[in-house]
Amino acid sequence: MNRKKLNRRSTAGKVLALFLIVSLCCSTFFMVSTSLFYHFFFTREDRSAACPELTYEDMDPAQLPRQLIQFPSGPEMLSGSLYGTGRRGVIVFAHGFASGADNHLTEALYFVQHGWRVLSFDGTGCRSSSGRSQRCLSQMSLDLLAALRYLASSELSDCPVLLYGHSCGAYAAAMALSSDYPIYGAVCLAPFNSPTELMCYQASRFVGRIAYTQYPYLWLQNQVLVGSEGNRTVTSALSQTSVPVLVVSGSHDAIVPAAISPASHQDEIANPLVSFLQIDDPYRGTHSALWLTSDAARYRSEVLDALRLRQDEAGRELTDDEAEAFLASVDRARMFETDEAFMELIHEFFLQAVRSAS
Repeated sequence: MNRKKLNRRSTAGKVLALFLIVSLCCSTFFMVSTSLFYHFFFTREDRSAACPELTYEDMDPAQLPRQLIQFPSGPEMLSGSLYGTGRRGVIVFAHGFASGADNHLTEALYFVQHGWRVLSFDGTGCRSSSGRSQRCLSQMSLDLLAALRYLASSELSDCPVLLYGHSCGAYAAAMALSSDYPIYGAVCLAPFNSPTELMCYQASRFVGRIAYTQYPYLWLQNQVLVGSEGNRTVTSALSQTSVPVLVVSGSHDAIVPAAISPASHQDEIANPLVSFLQIDDPYRGTHSALWLTSDAARYRSEVLDALRLRQDEAGRELTDDEAEAFLASVDRARMFETDEAFMELIHEFFLQAVRSAS
């Protein structure tokens, strides 16, 4: 009897050891594969020749005067601009993933014309800033803190500071609310609740719910890259904030749908300082058109569809000459026309935020 018990224990021990070895091998495999995924997905973002966005050269410098600036973010040097000469306050822009500061030139123009200064910059690994990659969706949180650090040591240190972020820039704006820097208010456009939730959701569109088995490895990779800030949720940040925040989402957003947006956690947030706005227009209510007119959003969609079709027909990226020929037919001013009523709403929100803090 004792020998049978010993045999059973020995067998159980071997099974347990085998299970632990297999689990360790699987965990190592998933950790390595997650690291490789980050390496290949979060590549450097340089503006392509076929990019239909506006550039500063398309703007009237008399209406949008700028001062070029640089400041460090970790080991990288970020490049940006200070627009305008007003003294109402400084609105710090934080752009989205695979994007750049020029995506928001028409919004910067609106704010400058209404007496604000605007600080806009390219994030780590994007366009005019240094960095071999964008690192992860949480990197903009570190870059935004670096911008606030720059402001705190500049001649504008006594001006009210407000935040205006889109997508991962909106996530960064929410995270910055708990920093030591005095922030008067924030507008978060199409924020996701957490980087890991967004990545799992997007992966699940291709491989189903098995994507969520990678959650702990994605969470760990964010932790390794940016520390505890990489895994906080916007819901928790908004629940605890003591400054006014406006969250804007689109009902037709395929990148950050309601299920992974803080807009679906309004009951949990329950903070009277946090308000929500949903854009239902089928063109404006998408991920990157919330601030545009309906015509501009529709035209932008048509231009991007035409560009994708050209590239699919060519089976490659367009050459510089092909891109130049394509862009010659694009009305970029129309493509980025801002919605006057929406921009006025943001302007008034920022004015009220500054008044409330006075």
